[in-house]
Amino acid sequence: MRRILNLFITGLILWMASKMAPEQVQIKDFGTLALATVSLWLVTIIVYVISLLFMAGGLIFESCSWAILGLFIMAAAKILALYAIDSWVPGLSIVGFWPKFWIAIACSLFTLSGPSGRYEYHDDNRYW
Repeated sequence: MRRILNLFITGLILWMASKMAPEQVQIKDFGTLALATVSLWLVTIIVYVISLLFMAGGLIFESCSWAILGLFIMAAAKILALYAIDSWVPGLSIVGFWPKFWIAIACSLFTLSGPSGRYEYHDDNRYW
């Protein structure tokens, strides 16, 4: 359910970007928006996994906070994915770096992440 909601949020962000900056972000129709959203999701997963493998190997970012690093990696993965789908998806045009940057930041901030969508309470002091 969370993945479907993330797809919807990503599509909404792309649609809002096309309405807020029609000169830089152009989406032909709803089919193009749906294809761009699914493509962005799939390419982001691939780039994110590759970047996590490099990070786990100690090749990138040896002394950063995990929260900042996670946001940075997700934004970088989205930017690279936006560059990829910009050339792959017919009917989608995102002109320049800055629209891709702001779309990536919005997607990284507003999509849900974490191991589950539920809050789990653990009472560690229950035996005291």
